[in-house]
Amino acid sequence: MAFVAPQLNATAWVRSMSPGTEGGGSQPHVFETEQGPYMVKVSNNPQGPRVLVNELTAGLCLEWLCVRHPGPAVVHVSHELIKASPGARLSSGVELESGPAFGSELWQSDPQGTVDASLIRNKQDVAGTLAMDTWLGQNDSRQYRVRSSTDEPGKYDYIPVDHGHSIGSPGWTAADLYARADPVLTPCPIPVTREHLERAIQGLREFKAADARAIVGQIPSEWLVDDERVALESYLLKRAASAADVLQAAYPTAGEAAA
Repeated sequence: MAFVAPQLNATAWVRSMSPGTEGGGSQPHVFETEQGPYMVKVSNNPQGPRVLVNELTAGLCLEWLCVRHPGPAVVHVSHELIKASPGARLSSGVELESGPAFGSELWQSDPQGTVDASLIRNKQDVAGTLAMDTWLGQNDSRQYRVRSSTDEPGKYDYIPVDHGHSIGSPGWTAADLYARADPVLTPCPIPVTREHLERAIQGLREFKAADARAIVGQIPSEWLVDDERVALESYLLKRAASAADVLQAAYPTAGEAAA
């Protein structure tokens, strides 16, 4: 199949917000936008603005790997809305910062981890998420949700969420990216096979410099300075083929295992 560098399909303007914060260290809020409801992380969240870069980069890399997941967006939060919304605050009482924020589509899901792995039907998406985590260097436990299949009763879909630590801790610098060690296999919460991974391995091997530029080029200027952009492009490109090698070695075909 052909892999094409993803372009954001949503640049959403907020219309209103729901009261209260959601769970998680970055204290996201639910905003209603012209594109529908989004889970939104603002730039002055407790984990810092780099979380937004990690989230957006991971979301676009998942799309490169053809993983179905809540679509990422740059969500524009107006100063006027913040002032008019009593709930637009972090738990510390600090007011949410207006301007560009990270958002992901709000998908209904069932409680996490409540179904047997054998009931998960979209194993290619599980494998693609494993590939992304190995590629980018996820340093937190893999968060996911499950939701009931609409066309296969008794089956469930795996939904990867929360990529704030997808490029390591959300405080990295350009120097950190250049010094980072080669990819290592990350844990996968649901068993997959080489067959499930084939598409993702192919995508990693086809990833080129132009694709890295296309992804990093969609990160708002407020979130990264120039040297960080160059470092992130280099990081994505350098690690793609290496991650493919790691996955191929960990999940060999019968012929590769015998060689």
